[in-house]
Amino acid sequence: MKPNHFFFSTALVAFILGIVQLATGQVEIHLTEHTTSSNGTTYRLYADFNETANITSVFAPEAIYQDQWWPGLDPSDSNDDLPPNSIPSISFATDASNGFFQFALGQHYNTPSGIIPSLFQFYPDMAFDSWFTIGGAEGVSAGVQLIPGQADALNNFNNGGMFDTEGFADGGGWYTATSTPIYTDENGQILLAQLTVEEGASIDVVLSLIWRDAAAVSHVEIGLTASVGDTGAGCMDSVACNYDASATEVGECVFASSPCESCSGELDGTGTVILNDADGDEVCDSDEVLGCQNSAACNYNTSATDSGACSFAMGCDECAGNPTSGSGFVQDNDADDDGVCNDDEILGCTNSLACNYLIAATEDNGTCVLPVNCETCSGESDGSGTIVDNDQDEDGVCDMDEIVGCLDASACNYNAEATDDGGGCIYSSGCDYCSGDTDGSGSVLNGDIDGDSVCNSDEIEGCLDSTACNYNQFATDSSACEYAVGCAECSGADDGTGAIIANDDDEDGICNSDEISGCQDSNACNYNADATDDGVDCQYPTGCDSCSGPSDGSGVIIDNDADNDGVCDADEIVGCQDSTACNFNENATEFGDCTYPDTGYNCAGVCLNDFDGDGVCDGFEVSGCIYASACNYDAAATDDDGSCVFAASGLDCSGNCLFDVDADGVCDQSEVTGCLDDTACNYNASATEAGYCVYPDSGYDCNGDCIADADADGICDAFEVDGCSDSGACNYDAAATDDDGSCVFAASGLDCSGNCLFDVDADGVCDQSEVTGCLDDTACNYNASATEAGYCVYPDSGYDCNGDCIDDADADGICDAFEVTGCTEPLAINYNSEATEDDGSCVYGILGCTYSWATNYNPAATEDDGSCLTIAANCNNALACNFNEGSNDDIDCVFALTGLDCNGDCIADADADGICDAFELDGCSDSGACNYDAAATD
Repeated sequence: MKPNHFFFSTALVAFILGIVQLATGQVEIHLTEHTTSSNGTTYRLYADFNETANITSVFAPEAIYQDQWWPGLDPSDSNDDLPPNSIPSISFATDASNGFFQFALGQHYNTPSGIIPSLFQFYPDMAFDSWFTIGGAEGVSAGVQLIPGQADALNNFNNGGMFDTEGFADGGGWYTATSTPIYTDENGQILLAQLTVEEGASIDVVLSLIWRDAAAVSHVEIGLTASVGDTGAGCMDSVACNYDASATEVGECVFASSPCESCSGELDGTGTVILNDADGDEVCDSDEVLGCQNSAACNYNTSATDSGACSFAMGCDECAGNPTSGSGFVQDNDADDDGVCNDDEILGCTNSLACNYLIAATEDNGTCVLPVNCETCSGESDGSGTIVDNDQDEDGVCDMDEIVGCLDASACNYNAEATDDGGGCIYSSGCDYCSGDTDGSGSVLNGDIDGDSVCNSDEIEGCLDSTACNYNQFATDSSACEYAVGCAECSGADDGTGAIIANDDDEDGICNSDEISGCQDSNACNYNADATDDGVDCQYPTGCDSCSGPSDGSGVIIDNDADNDGVCDADEIVGCQDSTACNFNENATEFGDCTYPDTGYNCAGVCLNDFDGDGVCDGFEVSGCIYASACNYDAAATDDDGSCVFAASGLDCSGNCLFDVDADGVCDQSEVTGCLDDTACNYNASATEAGYCVYPDSGYDCNGDCIADADADGICDAFEVDGCSDSGACNYDAAATDDDGSCVFAASGLDCSGNCLFDVDADGVCDQSEVTGCLDDTACNYNASATEAGYCVYPDSGYDCNGDCIDDADADGICDAFEVTGCTEPLAINYNSEATEDDGSCVYGILGCTYSWATNYNPAATEDDGSCLTIAANCNNALACNFNEGSNDDIDCVFALTGLDCNGDCIADADADGICDAFELDGCSDSGACNYDAAATD
C-alpha cells in the first residue's frame, strides 16, 4: 500500500503547487462499440488526444479541492468559495436492468491484469468483463493500480450498480506509475475502460485526467464526459443547480440568484434551487435568531428574528434577569405549586383523615395524627381533635365487632368466630359424637344407631355363615356370603378375606388340574392334538421356513433362510451388492467381493469432475499461478487463480534490469525503442533500439486497404472465392465472396433432398399439398380426393342430400315423419290449420257465444267464437272478465285462461311470435340438428 499512497500524494502536491498545468479542451473521451455477445454490447472508453501523450491517472478531484480551490478562481482569495455542487466525482452509470456485466472466477477483476486471453477457451464470458485501465487491455500489463479508499464504489460496481466516488475523502480513481507508460496509439487514443451492458442500455461517464505531453509536462482535464444511448439535452454549466454531468447537448440552466438560495446538490440534471428562508422574512435560515418577540414576556429578546417560546410571570411568579436580551426568566414564588404564594402559606395538618386536621392549613407541617385499629376521631376540624378508644377489653377486637359464644374447641357447639366467652358449652359421651360445625350451631349425634352397644364406628360387616368362603368370625353386622361350586374351593381364611378359588381359569368346564396346555392350531408347527388349553404360543413357518411334522406339540420350525435376508437358501445368488461398486450385481442376494474405482475417478478410469477439461480431476486441482514467467509461478499449480504477479516490463522480480545491453545503467526499456525497417508500417526514424515492426498483411497496404480490389467490395482480389453466396440455396458456400450464379434452390415446401419441410400429421403428404375435405362417404359433400379431414355436411333428418323426403307415402312433399293428423277442413268448427293429413275428425256446427251468462248468448251455437259480452248480472268478482259491480253473486263469473287476457290475447309475448311466454318451450328448433325438438317454440 505504501507505493500507492506515495504516488497519488505526489500527484496531489504537484497539482496544488501548480506544477500541473490546467488544460482546456485538449482532451475528449468517447465510448465506441467493441463487440457483442449473449451478455450484451461491449463498449471501450478511450481518451482522444491531438498530440503524443500518456496518462498518469484517472481521478476525482474531491481530495485536491479540500481548500475550496477551482480552476479559474483565485486560490489566495478567501471570498472565492467553490460552488458546493461543482466538484465532479468519477461516475460510471447505466440504465441496464442488471448493471454492468461482471465476470467472476473466485474474485472480480477491476483491472485487466487478471484477464488472461488463453483462458477464454475455458471461460468465454471472461472476454466481456467490465474493467478499468490506462492503455493496457487483456493480457497487457500496464502497471495500473487502484487508489485506496474506494472499496464501497468498487463493491457497488461489481454487484451490478454504478461506480461513483462522490464524497470519498481520497477522491478515488486509478493510476499507473510505470516507467514505460502506454502512449497514444496511431489514432491518438488511450484505452481507459471496458464496459459491457445489455443490448440497448445507455452508459454515462464522468471523470478527470492527469496526463503528460511529449515533453513530459503534466496537464489536468476536469469533468470529461462521454455517453452512449442518451439523447436528451441538459444543463452543462457546472455552477448551475440543475447541472447534468452526462448531458451531451446544451439545455436550460437554473441558478441560485438570491443570498438565501442554494442548490440541492444532484449532478444528474434533477437538481433544484433551495430557498433557505423558510419563513420568507428575507433573513436566511442560517442567520435567523430564535427568541421570544413578545415584550411582555420575561425572556423578551430584542434581537430575535424568528419567534421562539416566551415565558410569562403568572400568579405568584415575577420576572427576573435582563428583560430585553432574551436571558430573562420567571422567578418562582410558589415553591410547592399549590397556587398559594409562599408568604401566604398557613402551616398545619392538611390530611382530612387525621384527628388534628386543620381545614384552614395551606401547607402541611408533618404533625398529623391518624387513628389506628379501633380508634376514631372526636370530629373537630380546627386542629383540636383527639383520638377516641373503642376496645374496652383491649383484646384487639373493636367493641362493635365482639361475638359472644362457646370458646372450647372440644365442645360440640364450639364457635371459632367468638371473641368473648358466653358459657353454655355442650359435650358428647359414649358412642355419641359432635356434628362438626364450628360456627356455634354444632350438636350431639347418635353413635350407636342399632343399639347393640357397638358404636357405629366400631361395627364390622361380614358373612356370618361358617360354610361360606368369605366367613368372618369377627363380624358384628351380617352381609352377603359367597360359596364354592364345581371345580371351585374356598381359600380357607375366616376373617372375611376368604375368597373362591375357581380352579377353572378359562371357564371351559375342565378343572385346572385336568387341563393340558398346548398349541391348538393345526397349521402351527408345534400343534398338539391332545391340548385342552391354548396355553402355549403357536409357532408358524414364515417366508422360507417349514414345519418338522409331529402333532404332539413337539414340532419345531425349520429355518430355510440361514442369513435371514428373505431369500431362501436354495435361491441365494452370491455377488457384489454395493451399487457404487464397479462390479455391482443387481441380482445378488448374498454378499460377495466388490471392486471400486480410485477416488475422483469412475469405473472407466475417467475423472468424475473435470470442469476445465484439462485431464486433472477437480478434486486434485491445485490453485495458484500457472505462468512460468510470473514472479510467483507455482510449478505444482494446475488451475490459475488470477494471483500471478509479473515483473514490470524490463525488470526481474527483484526490480533489477533484465537487459542493459549498452551497460549505461539505464534499462533497455527506458531506451527509445522503435522499428528500424523503413519498409514497415511503423518505421521510426528516431528509434535507437530495434523494436517491433508492423508489416501489412499480404495483399494489403499499411492502411489496411487492398492493393487490388476490382469490385471494391473490401475483399482483395487475391482472396476472392467464387461460388453461391445465397444462404437460402442448396449449394450455398459460406466461404464464397463473389456470387457466380450457380445457386440451386429447393422446390417450394421441400428441402434440398426433396423431403417435406412441413408435414404436421406425418402422413407423407407435404402440408402445402394437402387437400382439405370431407372424408365421410355418407356425407353430402364427401371428397374422394381429400387428404385432410374437413367439415362434413349431412342431410336433415328424414331428407336426402337433395332435400327430398326419404319417405313420403302420399307424395305431398311432407315427409311421413313430419305429417300432422287432424281436421283439415276450414269450415269445420275443429279445423286445425297445422294438420297436414285429414283424420276424418271434422265437426261442423254453428259459431257463436255459448256462455249463458252473456247478454249475446246463442243457445244454438255449437262452438264458442269468443264474442260473448263481458257484462253479466251474476258476477261480483273484480278479477273476472264479466265482473258486474252491481251484482250480489259470483255464480256466473268467467275468468281468462292462464297466460291470456279476457280478449284471449297473450298477457306477455316477449318475442312477438304469437305464442304466449307462459306457453313457450325452450329447445333446439333446427330440424337438421341431432337434438332437434319438434315441440320447441323458442
